[in-house]
Amino acid sequence: MLVLDDEKDELSSSGAGSEQFPVTYFWDITSLKAPVLTGFFRNKYARSIDHNQFVINGTAYQSNYGSGLHLLDVSSLSTDPTGAGVSELGFFDVYPEDDALLDGGDVGFVGTWGHYPFFPRGSSW
Repeated sequence: MLVLDDEKDELSSSGAGSEQFPVTYFWDITSLKAPVLTGFFRNKYARSIDHNQFVINGTAYQSNYGSGLHLLDVSSLSTDPTGAGVSELGFFDVYPEDDALLDGGDVGFVGTWGHYPFFPRGSSW
């Protein structure tokens, strides 16, 4: 499985990102010549743009610009690739300045661009 984001869908209000909530797409890449989109997860907590994610032991660490670092439980993808079992484990908001906006978020390039979740003690920066 490939866990993928498209920062343009929220920015341009198109496709699954038409409501400007972050959308994470799931792809079966068993055949690199014919990848298959199997499903997606739409985060409904705050409008934002998802970006730069890493998966470690069934947890996706995902930057969401204005709404910060989000952790998604993607462990169910091996048995249900539609994304129906994906859920948010938690988040750390790094740009609270936009929390008072409609649905608590700004669909723009503010806040966190990336992170590094590979430190030996399990920390993410």
